[in-house]
Amino acid sequence: NPNGVPLTLGDPAFTDVFPTLPAAMTLADTIIIDTCGGTIRDAGNGSLNPGDAGIRYNGGSIPANGSCTVAVHVTATAGGVYLNTSSVLR
Repeated sequence: NPNGVPLTLGDPAFTDVFPTLPAAMTLADTIIIDTCGGTIRDAGNGSLNPGDAGIRYNGGSIPANGSCTVAVHVTATAGGVYLNTSSVLR
């Protein structure tokens, strides 16, 4: 999540509902990589659990002219190309 402006972006948020084609993608485990310092919950804002169909991110910050990383492990029952796009970062 790059921040190309000279001000820190405080309290960024986004939702990522995982794709369902070619098969349903779900959260594989609750291992989280978060260099932004925020909170990750399931897409419905509940507890994060394997099998969840998406994530919601809130809080933390993205440094001025910098970036941070938010990543989770996912799985699907079919191989293929998956197009995954999160909501707009706000």
